[in-house]
Amino acid sequence: MSLKRTFCALAALTLILFSVPRNDICANPFLSSDNNKPAYAPPPVYGSGINYFVTMQFEYREKVAQYLRGIKDSGTASLLLMFIAVSFLYGLFHAAGPGHRKTVVFSLFLSRHARWFEPACAGFLSSSVHAGTSIAVIFLLYIIQESVVSLSDSENIYALMEGVTFIILAVMSLLLIVNAVSRLLKRGGDSSAVKTHGLYTLVVVSSLVPCPGAAMLMLLSLYAGILWAGIAGVLAMSAGMGVVISLSGYLAYTGRSGLFFRFKKREHTLITVSALLEILSFGIILLFSLVMAWPFIRSVT
Repeated sequence: MSLKRTFCALAALTLILFSVPRNDICANPFLSSDNNKPAYAPPPVYGSGINYFVTMQFEYREKVAQYLRGIKDSGTASLLLMFIAVSFLYGLFHAAGPGHRKTVVFSLFLSRHARWFEPACAGFLSSSVHAGTSIAVIFLLYIIQESVVSLSDSENIYALMEGVTFIILAVMSLLLIVNAVSRLLKRGGDSSAVKTHGLYTLVVVSSLVPCPGAAMLMLLSLYAGILWAGIAGVLAMSAGMGVVISLSGYLAYTGRSGLFFRFKKREHTLITVSALLEILSFGIILLFSLVMAWPFIRSVT
């Protein structure tokens, strides 16, 4: 693959990860209506590839809800195992849709040298924090209210945490861009500003937003009085999301490794390309964060 094709592939993937809308897929995945009509959100306009993942997500989230209701009624081990398996598959398709920090993880591994296992660590850390925050928020609201949490309560907390999180992420990205530009102008120092601890800090900060799907699963388990099953389902769902998020990291890791292999004998060019990729990746995160935080910023101004 030529250098030009490598850049084109990375740019195309970045646009795909960044530009897909996410609002339509955040509808309540587990509450169904009393009539015979499926409680689906209006079908969004996607390309055929994205539409496939959206359709499969709708199907699997309905199956998750059915198995959870079945566990309440019968409590058999086979139903619990099927529920965990379907929750894992739901996590796969849920993360393959819009959002879920794939853009952030992809951009981070585009900007830095990494060991082979780090994309997997970052992906599963992101999904664990993303889902774990949902469990914590639902528990906190339940303790405060001493009653079953309403959907509107969790959505209000979700909106607040999302806005604050992306504002913090935007500020961090801007500081890292300034640092990278400064090092590029000085032509000295380490070519990677984000060390391992900094990488995981960015992953954790970007993931401190409750996952709507995990939150809905927790709410339904509270309504049914089988909270333990809801937690098991969220853990399985988190594992599924971690697989997909990790793949986005490995995609950037592979592309960057191939690109830098071409420049391994030209140190000066290697440093310049590394710094430019670093600035580009943090620029993507900055723009992504501002777009995601804009509704929250408008609501408080």
